[in-house]
Amino acid sequence: MKKNILLLITIFFVSCSRTIKNQYSGYIYCDSIPLKDVKIFEEYSNNYTYSNDKGYFILHRKNLSTVNNLIMVKEGKRDTIGLLRGAGSNLHYLFVYEILDTLDLCQERIYIKQSRETIQKK
Repeated sequence: MKKNILLLITIFFVSCSRTIKNQYSGYIYCDSIPLKDVKIFEEYSNNYTYSNDKGYFILHRKNLSTVNNLIMVKEGKRDTIGLLRGAGSNLHYLFVYEILDTLDLCQERIYIKQSRETIQKK
């Protein structure tokens, strides 16, 4: 019994060892083409930045105790990007860990549209 508890505690601390950066960073694409000059800001704040010609952006987080969604605006199109992804034990955040994440906004729009249509059918 003590071994099982010790094992669970060890697993908990190892799984929580991923450090979250003090910034959001990664690449923004649409149909595999880097998106330049996308305005990216944290939801519920006026903290923003723009993507460069390679689609790369860095946005310093306003509040380090929470991970907010990102709002992306390009040519009048506005996308709210939920950074918490997955389900169950496969949960992860987009743009907050040391690895560089890439998001294809066109694919994201298709996914969101399909999700909304599925919910409306129910």
